Amino acid sequence: MTFDDLAQLQEGWYDGEGLPPVRRGLEIVARALIEFCPDWVPLPEIVPTPEGNLLIEWGEAEGCPPFDIDLMILT
Repeated sequence: MTFDDLAQLQEGWYDGEGLPPVRRGLEIVARALIEFCPDWVPLPEIVPTPEGNLLIEWGEAEGCPPFDIDLMILT
């Protein structure tokens, strides 16, 4: 899912529930991934959570554990 896709999510996107990610938080995460992720690290999969946060996953890439980002903390 792209950041543009994430920014388009509306309240209730997940089976009638689910908060949309905070746009300012999305901008901060996108900028951080572009600026700080080394070129050798594959692009992660970015998954929204029903709580309005993000799950960042690199699948099977060694040394790249998944992590949750609470977007409300960033804004």
